Amino acid sequence: MLFISPSSERRLTRAREWLSGQDPASPCLIVSSRPGGADDLVRQVAREKGGTFGWHRMTLWQTASALAGPGVQGTLATGLTGRAVLTRAVDRLRCEERLGRFAEVADTPGFAVAAAEVVSELRMAGLECAEVAEQCVSTADLAEAYDSALVEGGLTDKSAILLKATSALGKDDFSDPLTGIPVLILDARLLTKRESDFCEALVCRASSWLATVVEGDERTEDAFGSIVERSSADSTGEETSASKEDLEPFERLQSGLFGNPDGEANGGAEPAVFAEAGEHLECMEIARRILQGSRDGLRFDEMAVLLHAPEVYRPHLEEAFDRADIPAHFAQGVTRPDPSGRALMSLLYCAAERLSARRFAEYLSLGQVPDAAPDGGPRAPDPAEARWRPSEDELLQTGEVEPGAQLDLFSTTSTDLGEDVPVKDGTLRAPRRWERLLVEASVIGGLDRWERRLDGLSASLELKLETRDDLSEGAQTRIEHELDHLRGLRDFALPLLRDLERCHEEATWGEWLDRLSALATRAVRVPDRILSVLGELAPMAEVGPVTIDEVCRVVGPHLLALTMAPEGHRYGSVYVGPIEAARGRSFQTVFLPGFAERVFPSKIVQDPILSDRVRESVSDRLITNQDRVSEERLSLRLGVGAARERLTISFPRVDLEHARRRVSSFYALEIFRAATGSLPTVRDLDRWAEEGRTTRPGWPAPRSRIDAVDAAEYDLAVVESLLELPEDEAKGAGQFLLSENVHLARSLRWRWMRHANGWTGADGLMIRKRLDRTAIEAHRLSARPYSPTALQHFASCPYRFFLHGIQRLAPREEAEAIEQMDPLQRGSLVHDIQYAALSALRDDRLLPVTPLNLQAAYDVLAGAVARVEAEYRDRLAPAIARVWTDGVEAIQADLREWLLRMSQDESGYVPWRFELSFGLSERDLADPDSKRDPVELKEGFRLRGCIDLVERRGDGSLRVTDHKTGMVRVPEGAIVSGGESLQALLYGLSLTHLLPETPRVDARIYYATSTGGFMERGFGLDDDAREIARRVADTIDGAVGRGQLPSAPKQDGCRFCDFKAICGHGEEGRTRNKPDIPSLTWLRSLT
Repeated sequence: MLFISPSSERRLTRAREWLSGQDPASPCLIVSSRPGGADDLVRQVAREKGGTFGWHRMTLWQTASALAGPGVQGTLATGLTGRAVLTRAVDRLRCEERLGRFAEVADTPGFAVAAAEVVSELRMAGLECAEVAEQCVSTADLAEAYDSALVEGGLTDKSAILLKATSALGKDDFSDPLTGIPVLILDARLLTKRESDFCEALVCRASSWLATVVEGDERTEDAFGSIVERSSADSTGEETSASKEDLEPFERLQSGLFGNPDGEANGGAEPAVFAEAGEHLECMEIARRILQGSRDGLRFDEMAVLLHAPEVYRPHLEEAFDRADIPAHFAQGVTRPDPSGRALMSLLYCAAERLSARRFAEYLSLGQVPDAAPDGGPRAPDPAEARWRPSEDELLQTGEVEPGAQLDLFSTTSTDLGEDVPVKDGTLRAPRRWERLLVEASVIGGLDRWERRLDGLSASLELKLETRDDLSEGAQTRIEHELDHLRGLRDFALPLLRDLERCHEEATWGEWLDRLSALATRAVRVPDRILSVLGELAPMAEVGPVTIDEVCRVVGPHLLALTMAPEGHRYGSVYVGPIEAARGRSFQTVFLPGFAERVFPSKIVQDPILSDRVRESVSDRLITNQDRVSEERLSLRLGVGAARERLTISFPRVDLEHARRRVSSFYALEIFRAATGSLPTVRDLDRWAEEGRTTRPGWPAPRSRIDAVDAAEYDLAVVESLLELPEDEAKGAGQFLLSENVHLARSLRWRWMRHANGWTGADGLMIRKRLDRTAIEAHRLSARPYSPTALQHFASCPYRFFLHGIQRLAPREEAEAIEQMDPLQRGSLVHDIQYAALSALRDDRLLPVTPLNLQAAYDVLAGAVARVEAEYRDRLAPAIARVWTDGVEAIQADLREWLLRMSQDESGYVPWRFELSFGLSERDLADPDSKRDPVELKEGFRLRGCIDLVERRGDGSLRVTDHKTGMVRVPEGAIVSGGESLQALLYGLSLTHLLPETPRVDARIYYATSTGGFMERGFGLDDDAREIARRVADTIDGAVGRGQLPSAPKQDGCRFCDFKAICGHGEEGRTRNKPDIPSLTWLRSLT
């Protein structure tokens, strides 16, 4: 018997009546479209009949799998396995050069999914490869290669299961508990020939049957119509819903969709409609209306939100329901990042990228490191037989998962490990230090490099302990701790890296699954879900060889995200699911969001693998654009048909991601046409939607506080009402905001202070009370040493000086190969080459450089470039050799010009001291006459630093040179250039302190590359220069002593700042209306 109706309630009522006529103690089969789809129906019937026994509730696929035989479960190619088979088939065709038109796109991320869908569709349509080859050879070859891969791996797929089950049902001697009993097919979808043939065979073996079909599901109607015509059972026939006069108002709306072209009024119930600024506000309004329905006495489980675009709306609904404290049952579960899967994928990417240190650091940061073995290394892998986990696929499930059986991937365990073990409870004892060690060692990648660089760092630290007798006790303790952390890193990382090194070898899927499962149990704290995903690939064991890139493409999408299935039943919760999940379900109130163009209905495009022209030529059983249009219409019928009394549709008015207006869908107009008999205009629909909205952009709260879903909306609604009151009435009315929530109070006060006219504590470091300045006293210029580079930041922005010089923050470094030298790396390389070259020239007695020994100096420079460049190349591991070589050649050319100009210098100065440091006791490259202690200047500075070059003249005068490798930024005649160029001045003063007998000291900045044009900016250290230094010291030290270091950037001072993430964007504009800081303005005016 066939029953067709647009109303879910009508179909369910007919199904209940049919089931009520069955013997409750005799077997009966209820086939639904989705797992759990028939549960509500059977529970209602069982409640009326007092109980049922032997009633089977299964999906169409589960029924086919059960009838096809017990051997199917071990060889089934599920979605993941199917894509793996397809990927294997593509690789085989590539090797045979038979990919044809797919050759250029076969490696794109979405090709395997799209091709697998087409091949599956061809098989489900019962088409042979020869039939397809007549129109598209490439697709036929792909399908044939897929068939061969299935056979080679001993696999089967859903098409083969349906075919096998259909064949079994057609045999007279076939017997099964699911045959010869009453069968109810509840809203099942028969989209393909294989499904239709199976259903026909199933109902032919049934003692009686009933199938309910959604009106408008043309393919299913045609399939069951053919079954009715060919069926020999006496009870077969066709029923439709009642006549229009007998329909309820809401049922007349459902039956009128895409009908009544003459404009005849249906008299159906009109739906509610509203529009909001974006999907998030749209979902908040849905939550608001659900709460209103609950206050009106409607149960949560009688309300549903059906989604045409679940991937877009589900995250917004999660947040909205969480804010409104609405219990929700997400039929498809909720998606979360899977930390365990991401950890394994980080290791696989680490292996694929030649043991990338950056990827390994990413693995360490995910918190999925298992507890270490007693020796500090990773634990041994579990035995092979202990690594199997059941698949999560519907057809491979052996039973229902009990509520609450979800894996808690964030749980902790209690393990009593010694203090020397580097990992405990899945967390590294010092992950930040391990990451820093990877950067300091410049590991970058490659097993040999890992071992060599870690050994080199260890040897360097041990050498410091053995040879440096001037180390303080604190420095010695710090180095010893660094060695302990380094040993922990080596013990844990190197065994895993050796395993990953072997992953470059091609292997069969079986060998890969053994590798991955062993790696998961060894390197991931909770590997159960990983093992479950890998279990789906078990039937592919004999297929191969497979590369690591192919493995990453296949398993990556399934491991990076975790879909957490809903726990327990749906009762007491709002049902949220795709529209297709509404088959076999009925709700009193239904919300249908997303009625915007290209959202509902979706944009219709042809299949990129098999065009409609080819499809129509091959078979009428393949889906074309016309069928896709029908699919979109069917989705609307399903969503509207699921409602019994109330329907609310909505759409986002603005596309917030692309900042453009959205147009309402013509499907929304069709709903109103079906309800009223006349087609409204888009302007009418927009007006109705505007009347139904409660919020607006920029103020995400309802106009009435009564409609607020949470405290945030309530507060915003109250504030909006206060803004409309006269000032004398509104004054003090918002005091409750400061007393109800301490966090909100702090945030409001903070925001007000940031935008107030005066400088406040929200503008950076602004200490008001004298007693609170105790901590900052330790950072006065006379209390601790500063480098001139750190002091220069004060003029650009006092708060930047605080973050860089006092808090000592810096951008996070990553150990990865560079593509090209950045300015800092280039500057360091130039300085190190200059030091090596000048030291060698001094040792060879080639100083000063003159035209007579210039060629010999060039040879010395070439040797220094070769040595230093080799060290930098080994440490930075440039990714592109040619780019690196060009950069080094450009540096060598600049330094040759530097030597040439040095030979032509007639000032009489001769290089004397190179990299003369003070206050930098652990610096490796330093002049032998360097001083361990910082320099204390009478001008008010306590300094540490390193002078690039000190030159001496015959009369005993000295000249300090600070080399620059960038563009000229200091004007001619400037000494401090607005406080942003202090190095030359302070290094010169430091030299006078180190060598007080010097008769004269000059200072200069020398731009030693072609970028700066080899320009020079110099001055003598006279009384004026000393007075400028004293006043600069007073300005900076006064600000530090007062604790007044606000975010007051100079013009364009934020453009290249490293601390934008802390201050935020727009600091220059925000502080423009703040009062002037006289001392800072004076400092910036200096030259």
